[in-house]
Amino acid sequence: MKKLKGTEVFDGIPHAFPETFEGMRFYLQRSRRSFATHSLFYENSGKHLLYTSLTTEVHLLPHACFRRINTPFLSVEYVREGTLFVRQRGEAYSLEAGELFLMQPGMEGEFLVGASSFCKKESFSIFGSLLPALLEKSGLAKLNVIFGINHSPVHRIFGHLNALEGCDSPEALLENTRLTFELLTYLAAPMQAEQAPRTLLELKSHLEESLDKEHTVQEMAQLYGCTPTHLTRLFRRHFHTTPYRLLIECRMRAAAKLLRREPELPIKALIERIGYRDALNFSTEFKKHFGVSPREYRRYLHNINGF
Repeated sequence: MKKLKGTEVFDGIPHAFPETFEGMRFYLQRSRRSFATHSLFYENSGKHLLYTSLTTEVHLLPHACFRRINTPFLSVEYVREGTLFVRQRGEAYSLEAGELFLMQPGMEGEFLVGASSFCKKESFSIFGSLLPALLEKSGLAKLNVIFGINHSPVHRIFGHLNALEGCDSPEALLENTRLTFELLTYLAAPMQAEQAPRTLLELKSHLEESLDKEHTVQEMAQLYGCTPTHLTRLFRRHFHTTPYRLLIECRMRAAAKLLRREPELPIKALIERIGYRDALNFSTEFKKHFGVSPREYRRYLHNINGF
């Protein structure tokens, strides 16, 4: 993260706000290679305490820019690759991979991709009647940017929230609230970044790419060349979970993705792809994870897409 001496990098952006929605004003200049959005939940009655309404993944190209004002929600803009210029409260910064911009509710904020750069980022749009007090008490309301943190929890929460798309059950909303609170709590007191050993990252990638295999902790430890106890300690330090739980989380995300992308795929074929041998065990874990059964999840998707 680099704090800029001035805000001149933003001088070429028009100051008008041509787009409006429910009192909010926006300026947007599109320049992107890819864009994916996940609609999770939204209500305007103000009854719900805290939730993420929308998550977005976007690959921005040179000259992409966005400005907003008078919005009631917090946007967490997490830079995964590239560079992003951001401005808020009259201060401007250049953010790199692993750093975050907090676009505060009610304030004017903007971001910009430079003429010779790009940016891949993930965004969280967070609402709720509890949000202003939570931001104030946690100290997040005073921050424009966050840097030097371990990004793994942010990316993990992003993946779990995306998997809730299409689920409108009370259990899914409760899980959304829990994950959103976990994100804000982590950002208020983040763990400092600690680079995982290359061989440990390779083991993690191997697990993610071979979910159809059984992968006991003993086998994982043997692959890494240590004891199961030491491997669990390493996973807790670098990934904030155990080898077993990380494997379960990867399998649940993969299952939700398959249910969305291949709606006709039989459950038996699906569980074989992600390493389960028993449909009941899979269904139990899926419901524990997302609050609904795989069949209910598929039915929600069916109704939403109008099949």
